Amino acid sequence: MRNCDEEKNIRFVGIDPSTKTGFVALDEKGNVIRQKELTGVGDVDPYRMRTLIHEVKDHVRPDDFVCIEGLCGGSMETRGCFV
Repeated sequence: MRNCDEEKNIRFVGIDPSTKTGFVALDEKGNVIRQKELTGVGDVDPYRMRTLIHEVKDHVRPDDFVCIEGLCGGSMETRGCFV
């Protein structure tokens, strides 16, 4: 169970993995704390993907509530698939 001081640090994180990965962290009132586009290093996989994963891990905290938008096959008609 969290004490009152820890409640102030609750973050809700949304991750949109795509060609470039969108990252946003909100506080408990929905205010944006951090927003960033993550790309990894270089343009050659698997190195780019590995560095992108590390970049995402660097931004996520252990107590974050995380929602990741699922991959939807690049269709412009989809509105998002959540996992």
